Amino acid sequence: MAVLLAFVFSAGHGDAGGSSTGSTASAGAVLAALTLPPLPANPAADAGCTAFSVRRPTSLDGGTARPVRGSSTFVWAYGQPPVIVRCGVGRPTELTAQSGAQLFYVGVGATSALWLPAANNHGTVFTVVDRAVYLEVTVPTSGDAGAVLPIISAAVAQALPAVCQAVPSPYPSDPPRNLETTFCTRRP
Repeated sequence: MAVLLAFVFSAGHGDAGGSSTGSTASAGAVLAALTLPPLPANPAADAGCTAFSVRRPTSLDGGTARPVRGSSTFVWAYGQPPVIVRCGVGRPTELTAQSGAQLFYVGVGATSALWLPAANNHGTVFTVVDRAVYLEVTVPTSGDAGAVLPIISAAVAQALPAVCQAVPSPYPSDPPRNLETTFCTRRP
């Protein structure tokens, strides 16, 4: 059973980029290869992305993985409109203590990952920010982030150890005012 836990850590609390209806691709349909712009080379991410690729799901949001042309080895697309998973992306520009970015955990315990959502014209881009490599999942407007993110979180948690956390454990009894915006935003 997948559980979506949202703990919002920001100056302004709000929706973390919720989900909508499921994918419109029919089960078993063969989809044409998708062409995407290439990711910049990131040799530092290769080991982590290779580990994730072994654990990545074979299907998401009702769609099976389909070929992606013009991009790196670490990009996968699922369904139509596609849910796109890209490993080894750059640090999100919104990931700063001053941005007021909303971070939230998806998953339960050891199978959770910390995500940063950013809306765009086609849906929402969710980036895992608590691992040694950044991994992003683009969920189209018609996709179901609530179904996709727990599956990706579990694969990420199995493949990549966490390198930071949103808040310290145990939480201090008298935390500094900016505590919730400093963890995972100050990493290199």
